[in-house]
Amino acid sequence: SHHPQMRHPGDETEEWGESSPPPPDRSPALFSLALALALLAFLEFVLSFVYGVHVAGAVLPFLLIALLSPYFYYYFRGAHSPFSKPFVTIHVVCTTIVAFMVLLLLSVDVMNYASAPVSTVFPGSCALPTNCVRLVGTEEYTSKSGNLTAPFYFNQTVDEMAGFYSDWIATSMSSVTTDSTPPTFFHSRFTTTFLGFADDLFITFTKHLRLGEEGVLVQMQSESRLGKSDFGANFKRIEVVMRYFAQRLSENQ
Repeated sequence: SHHPQMRHPGDETEEWGESSPPPPDRSPALFSLALALALLAFLEFVLSFVYGVHVAGAVLPFLLIALLSPYFYYYFRGAHSPFSKPFVTIHVVCTTIVAFMVLLLLSVDVMNYASAPVSTVFPGSCALPTNCVRLVGTEEYTSKSGNLTAPFYFNQTVDEMAGFYSDWIATSMSSVTTDSTPPTFFHSRFTTTFLGFADDLFITFTKHLRLGEEGVLVQMQSESRLGKSDFGANFKRIEVVMRYFAQRLSENQ
């Protein structure tokens, strides 16, 4: 007599075929982790534009979301990944590395925000002399290399000097000018190209009478928000500004 064939656990491969995977074992914990990382990546992308676009902040969040997309795809499709175990291992390692870098960038942005100075007035002093350069009053400006000496006094009007500075800022892709009261006060924020560390430059233009002639007194302070050393970046930035002023003055003569 004919008896119906009984199915036993483990016989699913007869129906699905030898190469088909078994039904997936969904992991809500893994899905939640992937979703949290994707949201953090999006947040970092937004913050990278708020604090000045930098390479890592614009690229790595998209890369992380792309690496996370298979987790969402196979989770919602209810299927196992068809890739080999070595490939999956490499994918997990790459995702972990990129996720760590995005979290590092996000922490830098948060610290930049927490360390932001009062940007509506010229600072009274340097909080940390090792990562700040302050040039005020009648101090003589001389570069560390000794090949540049420029006065703080310029025989121009305040509007002309403020225009020179605005032109210089327009040529800098990494700077964002905020909380300024032209033409007498400017505060500009600069970010490093890759990791987005922020520096602040404050500059004032004040009418000043010198040797019977009316001119402009320029005062500047450039400082880093994070770290104990600026590796000479702030001094170099002030040098660049003064060179630009000298160039514009020579062109107008």
